[in-house]
Amino acid sequence: MAPQRLSGLDLARFFAFFGMVIVNFQVVMFSGEDTAHDFLNSALVFLEGKAAATFVVLAGVGVTLAYQRTTTKTFHTTMLKRAAFLMVIGLINMSIFEADIIHYYAVYFAIGMWLLSLSKRSLLAITLFIVFAFPVLMLLLDYDAGWNWSTLNYNGFWTYAGFFRNLFFNGWHPVIPWLAFFSFGIFLAKLDLANKQNAQRIVVVGISGMVVIPMLSEVLVGAMVPILGQDTATVFATSPIPPGPLYMLNGASTALCVIGACLLVPEKAYQSDLLKTLCHTGQQTLTLYFAHILIGMGIVEALGLVEKTSTTIALWAAIEFVAASILFTYLWRKNFKRGPIEALMRRTTG
Repeated sequence: MAPQRLSGLDLARFFAFFGMVIVNFQVVMFSGEDTAHDFLNSALVFLEGKAAATFVVLAGVGVTLAYQRTTTKTFHTTMLKRAAFLMVIGLINMSIFEADIIHYYAVYFAIGMWLLSLSKRSLLAITLFIVFAFPVLMLLLDYDAGWNWSTLNYNGFWTYAGFFRNLFFNGWHPVIPWLAFFSFGIFLAKLDLANKQNAQRIVVVGISGMVVIPMLSEVLVGAMVPILGQDTATVFATSPIPPGPLYMLNGASTALCVIGACLLVPEKAYQSDLLKTLCHTGQQTLTLYFAHILIGMGIVEALGLVEKTSTTIALWAAIEFVAASILFTYLWRKNFKRGPIEALMRRTTG
């Protein structure tokens, strides 16, 4: 029997969107001088890279469930068309927002199509291989190539060499190792996610990872830096740049917590107007992703608040934008089933 749509996954997408908006508004608005809120600053640092990782895992889950539901033989062709669509709009977005993730999604989708029929064991093996391939590449290639770390600008992106280096190795969300999040999502989708016991196990594994991995990182950094030098700290750190193995495992653990917790919410609860609207918001995250850049950050720039505010103000701005997104979704759904960009992608790709 083909799996039914799980409301918990849509709710997880909403929370991933919420986290992404908080992180991006903090990055754009924070002046770097708000020492009065060190705890809040630390909490927001924890979110860095976690919301985006959860989104990619959910993308892998969503594509796999769609594949399991489909009755057409043209599924791969349709998905490849959607990958092309995402690449085009992502590159357009790059001219505005250099940390765009959408054009990376295009490659996750294109490669991920060939992983859908693999067994769970094979998917876990591929996931771990991709995760641990990245530090090997760091030994062979120059991770700093193209970067001006003081301004976070990437020089030469629009050249062939710069584009492929950024896309596959040292961009914001490079295919190696970020494809591992997508393949891990495919693995998760092959579990019985409607089973509450499985959801409980997912949460337990996720919480265990979130507790153990940062502790392991501190131990490894403390032990290895005196022996191998300061550069080894990046390999054993849990920060998203560069995306070392412990960051990848920590990001996957966070995704497990969010997804598992949302799947544990009783299905009857999703009949409430509030949760319905939050789930509908989660279904329109592609549209809202662009909206938070074009509208949200556009307003921030117009008001002269770029790198000028405290953590608290950046957080409130993010909350206000998410509230506006929920209201937009509620009104939009009265007349349309899909968000504007989601509808455009379906219309142009089938």
